[in-house]
Amino acid sequence: MNTILGNFPQINTDRLIISILAPQNKDSFYAYRCLTEVYLYKLWEPSSSNEVEDLINKNLAILLNTKNTCAQKHLFTNRS
Repeated sequence: MNTILGNFPQINTDRLIISILAPQNKDSFYAYRCLTEVYLYKLWEPSSSNEVEDLINKNLAILLNTKNTCAQKHLFTNRS
């Protein structure tokens, strides 16, 4: 069964929050991906936060269990 990735549930633990990248994460994700120690080991360095927003929107449209697709998840420290 394929479902849209944007409906993926958020998972909360005592220390982490695991969720799909969402538009409200674009600035923090952009800052993270621009760190030299991060982008040296990635295939892609974003040139703007708008480019990150485009990636997030494409990510949200991915159907699960679709051949040749990859979806980004986001890990947050749970500080609540």
